[in-house]
Amino acid sequence: MYQRSPIVQIVSQVIIALPSENPTETLEYCRRESLKWAEWKAGTKLPPEAWQGRQFDLKGLHTQPVSATSLDGYWAARIDDADKSVAQRTWMTEIGIRIDPNDENSVTLGCRLYCRTLGENPAFTPTIPTVVRRVVDAQFATVDGRRLKTSAWWIHDRKTVDELVDFLLQPTRQRSVIVVAAPSAGNSPVLRVHELAKSLIGIAHVAHITEDASYLLTESVGKEFSVFGGAVRTYRTGFFPDVDQPTSHPLALYDKITNWSVEDSTFEDFLVKRTMETYLSSRPILTELPPFASTRAKVAERERERLLEQGASESELLDFALDENRRLLSELEEERETNKSLLSIAENERDQTQEEVDQLRQFNYVLRARVDDLEASLADTGTTKDIEIPDNLDDINSWCEQYVGDSVFILNRAYRGLNKSQFEDTELIYKALLLLRNHYVPTRRLGGVEQRNVFQEACGELGLEEAESISPSRAGEENDTYYVNYRGKRVLLDRHLKKGDARDSRYCFRLYFFWDQEDERVVVGWLPSHLPIRST
Repeated sequence: MYQRSPIVQIVSQVIIALPSENPTETLEYCRRESLKWAEWKAGTKLPPEAWQGRQFDLKGLHTQPVSATSLDGYWAARIDDADKSVAQRTWMTEIGIRIDPNDENSVTLGCRLYCRTLGENPAFTPTIPTVVRRVVDAQFATVDGRRLKTSAWWIHDRKTVDELVDFLLQPTRQRSVIVVAAPSAGNSPVLRVHELAKSLIGIAHVAHITEDASYLLTESVGKEFSVFGGAVRTYRTGFFPDVDQPTSHPLALYDKITNWSVEDSTFEDFLVKRTMETYLSSRPILTELPPFASTRAKVAERERERLLEQGASESELLDFALDENRRLLSELEEERETNKSLLSIAENERDQTQEEVDQLRQFNYVLRARVDDLEASLADTGTTKDIEIPDNLDDINSWCEQYVGDSVFILNRAYRGLNKSQFEDTELIYKALLLLRNHYVPTRRLGGVEQRNVFQEACGELGLEEAESISPSRAGEENDTYYVNYRGKRVLLDRHLKKGDARDSRYCFRLYFFWDQEDERVVVGWLPSHLPIRST
């Protein structure tokens, strides 16, 4: 019926900054608001020392435990709240407040929520403790350098769109930005945008963009990274539209949201949970918010040193040591259980992720074999020769997905290069991609002199040459020009197809790529212009 050891997991954690002309007053306000909230949770009045900023422990049969302590200007509290509907499950909130050691005119407020269970642990939607919203409503608070509010950021004109784009591109941004687009005419809103902003306060920035503003956003970041028609896009940290793939910043379309059918969960619940999990996975323990047990242990050590300096008797020291040991052993045991549980959860997630990757890789091998058979059959019948070659690049994304997407993977950086293309022989761009699919990929997969000769002949027919693009030593001299981010790694575009003189982009063609050995496919990182080198 009950587990031998508890499951302890971090539900949420948030750190906010409160710039202030009077940081001492702001700190005191945050502390008193935290104590008011703790008193409400406890169900009884807190002792006088609580309001004096001193250490205290509130425990009893008819109250929920509340403790607080302070060390070197850092005030910390812990509030336990038994779940009202699930037996043996407790919600533990830790709050930490101090003046920022790196900015004497700013107060840092941190809040971490744990879930501890000895019995069943039914699913739940993560939350942020109410005290955080109370402080934000009353004080000037910021995260990622931006004003924090309990309502969504309204994006409605050129100025606000530019502000949004600048913020998305900010390399120091540490939280996701969730942009909810207004639905098209005739459709009803499906998300409570302001409620979403409240649920994720301090964890993510939530914005609501109008239909007209969506067009302006598209002009700035491109259609592949925009959001419109009631859809929702999550812009994760490290947003680089010239390099990133659209899938790195998830998009949920209006139809998917309206037809959400996961049992006992709304899309809003899913979005909150996924966003918090993403944030926690990137920052499992915020160092700005030391665990309460660790703080109490340091306070006890300081008190023992003080008693020794004052010449306390052996009896007094023994009584103090026994009292503190009993309490600290209990708190440190809970912290040990928490770390053990977090490690177990992380290992399970790692194993599950690896299993999913292995399954997807196996499924990919099966699909690729089927595609290879199909392409071979089409080649035998001459069907592949009937592929239409457009005379412009307006819809090249869709064309690539339809005709070369399985064997030739084109990074978004390459599509950006196509959008800026001045190369006049548009048909050659399409034919070069088909050349890679039809001849280079089989050459790498199957090998052999015959396959290589067929590829070289096909290159000759198009007036193309396939060769090394740049040596690794010289590539390092060009910063990141010849490198791309691929599956979390920095990879050199070591090969290229070339034709024409590099001095005139109208007649010069270059297609830079590398071979993905694991998935056995070409990855295109740039085309159709020549990447710059020092000599050019």
